[in-house]
Amino acid sequence: MQSQDFAKPGAALCRPAGAPGGVPAWQPPEGRPWTAGPRHSSARTSRGVVETDNRVAAALAAWPMRRDPCRASLSVGLESNATEDFDLTVNLGIALALACAVVTQLAFLCKHRGANAAPLVELRRPLASAKALMRSKWFAVGMGIAAGAWLLHVAALALAPLSMVQAVLSTGVIVAAVLGDRLFGCEVPRRQWLGLGLTAAGLVALVATLPSPDGTHSTFAAPMLIAFEGGMLILGIMLVAAPRLGAPSHHHGAVLGAAAGTLFGVSDVALKALTNAASGGVLEVLASPWLTVAAAGSVLAFLASARGFQAGEAVPVIACTSTAANVTCILGGILVFGDALSGDALMLAVQIAAFGVVAAAALMIPAGHGRTATA
Repeated sequence: MQSQDFAKPGAALCRPAGAPGGVPAWQPPEGRPWTAGPRHSSARTSRGVVETDNRVAAALAAWPMRRDPCRASLSVGLESNATEDFDLTVNLGIALALACAVVTQLAFLCKHRGANAAPLVELRRPLASAKALMRSKWFAVGMGIAAGAWLLHVAALALAPLSMVQAVLSTGVIVAAVLGDRLFGCEVPRRQWLGLGLTAAGLVALVATLPSPDGTHSTFAAPMLIAFEGGMLILGIMLVAAPRLGAPSHHHGAVLGAAAGTLFGVSDVALKALTNAASGGVLEVLASPWLTVAAAGSVLAFLASARGFQAGEAVPVIACTSTAANVTCILGGILVFGDALSGDALMLAVQIAAFGVVAAAALMIPAGHGRTATA
């Protein structure tokens, strides 16, 4: 309503649409001039005097401002769709991780058979050792299967949080035992079955008690990633050197398997960082220093794993490799990518106990003898 309408005697003040019934459709008494009074307020404008009833102002002030129902419904719908899309993406990542767990263990078993048919791996001659390994039919088949598993792993890391992917992969230690026992003729004693079961249960319990992921899961702080990768790389190299530093000969395979797993974990954490860079295109991925870290970790893990296969039995070495890789990646998810620990005291106690179970189970797995490990 325009202001000049108020200047005319008898002009009615219409009730606003949707206003509460207490707002009067007020107009001045007929023949009475427009004057300010205790029940009125007025303001002078360039077009005359605008006068309103104070009861109208009070009623309008008390009228609650409501969100447009159409816009509110649209906003809630968009948020709901975004949540559903995120859940669908994570579930797809978990399915890919499960497939990766099975394919990875099959590749390990094939490579174990091939490595024991190849000349002894010499870490000081990496190229010659790699060529000798690839001449073994079983090892070459295992590498081809492992390439498919790697693609599944990268896809899973791009779709789901790192710690959640590793929780699914932790079931691989059981898969390795079953496949080894049924398809490859590996003897798995009862003690190892118990150790494998405790390992898988501990890792699953650890990650199952982590809070649900919220939002992006591939962002990180570069200083923390550098410190983590550097520390785990040093640990992996020390484990590789352990056989020459006096580790018991019957544990050489397990120790080298743990070294390989740690180095695989270093590579996986770097790959997770690369999924963040992938949004900038291929050139940004190629220019990222984490591509070099991932490649270096994979090469060192490849050699350590092959030498571990030659120094120990299949299932214990594979179990130590998988467990070390899972623990490394879970720690990376928590420390680097912000996969938070539970804020509940009881759940936090469960997580600490799960770490203890995994550590205790690791002592039950190593067994068997192989060729003496050398650097």
